[in-house]
Parts: sequence; C-alpha cells; structure tokens
Amino acid sequence: MVAKSPTVQIHIFEVAGLGKGPFQVMGCVSLPSPSLGEQNPEAYMNAMRAIPPGIGVGTCAYCGHALVNNYIIKSADEHRFVVGSECVMKAGDHMLTTELKMIQKKERQEKARLRQDELMKERVKKAEERKVLAEAAERKLYQGFTKDQVAASTQRAKAEIMKELSFRLEDGKLGFRDSVADDMKRGLVPRGRGRDIVIDILSKQVGRSNSKAYAAEALEVEKVLEAAETPMSLDSIIKGLKAQEENHNETRKAI
Repeated sequence: MVAKSPTVQIHIFEVAGLGKGPFQVMGCVSLPSPSLGEQNPEAYMNAMRAIPPGIGVGTCAYCGHALVNNYIIKSADEHRFVVGSECVMKAGDHMLTTELKMIQKKERQEKARLRQDELMKERVKKAEERKVLAEAAERKLYQGFTKDQVAASTQRAKAEIMKELSFRLEDGKLGFRDSVADDMKRGLVPRGRGRDIVIDILSKQVGRSNSKAYAAEALEVEKVLEAAETPMSLDSIIKGLKAQEENHNETRKAI
C-alpha cells in the first residue's frame, strides 16, 4: 500500500503524485470495443461521448498501461484519475480493494442482466418470426382465410344442422334445456348423458316412451346429431367462406 519511511507510511498513489490519501474508488468506465464501432457506429459514438473527460481514460495513471476497464480513483484533495484493477490490488489498500470488488460484482450482475435481456429479446423475436411463418402457412392452407375463421365457419355449419332441434329443445325456463339449446346454436353437439336426455326430451314431443313414434323420432334426432358431428371437408368450409365473402362484397357495393 505504501512507500515506507522511518516514521510515515505513504500511499503509493500519493508517492506517484496522484493526490493525497486516503483514496476512494468512484466507479468504472469501460471503453467500447472496436467491433461495436463496426456493427453499430451510433452506439459506439454514444458510448464514447458518455466517457467523463479530464481523467485520462484509456491509460493507467500509475503504471502507464493501456486500459479497457478504467477504475476512477478520487483522492482526499479531489484529484481524479484512472487505474487498472491490478494497480488497485497492488496498492495493498484494503478499502480500495473492497470497493473495487463491490464495483466488479455490480458489473458482473449488470452484464448478466443485459445478457438475460438480450436473450429475452431474441426469444421474443424468434417467437414473432415463428408466428409470422405459421400465419403465412395457415393462410396458404386455408386459401387466404385464418384458422379461426375456418373454425368459426365450421361451428356455424354445425349450428345450422342442429337449428331445428335447438329451437324444439328450448323451454324458456333457463335450465338444462335452454343451456343445451344455446350450446347447440353455437355448434356444440351434446354428448354423454346430456345427449341421451336431449334425445329423450325431443322424442317425447312426438310420442310416449317405448312407442313407435318415440323410437322413430329418437333415430331421426340421433341422425341429426351424428351429421353435426361428422367432420366437414376443408374444401366445403373454404367454399362457404368464399361465398360469404362474395355476398358481403356485393352488399357493400349495393350500399
């Protein structure tokens, strides 16, 4: 830490004429890399402009070596200069060493945070690129329409198949019958026990249980529900969407 005399210990920075001790590490300034200047000249110039003037950034004030990471030292008499981390350690000054390590820790944490930010930006960018590619492939597959449009058209077609049944099922009491009827109007085919109950309710509208009329109607209702469940061909769905689009355009022209 010091140059020794018989009575006084003098800090090596003070011996070198860099001010009066005690000394303090104020922070670190890193020079931007030349590669940044090639890749992003504006960012390079901004980084250069951010370097504090008048403290000799780029050269160690103690040993004269070129620096990338410049640790700013302030003396007790307000003199500021920069040195490298090795010269801070060589000084043997416990306080300076502690401050240096704290700053280096913060630098590592900040670099880690910036790396995480860059990784997150890259992930978001790639996700957006995948989304664009997927949408393009989707539109090619669906001939200019989206997957959501095709799905909505399919549900409307199913609802149309079950339209009469859904109206017959409604009773206006806002219970099971109305709930299932609303689902059918949205293209949702009843399943399981609910399906059996729907068939029973509709069949009883034309005949008593176990009658021929009941059985015949139960078969007809089941056929309608099976028709609604049958997968529709993509071509037929696209054809329907195109017809809707043409009708919409004709209506707009008429207006």
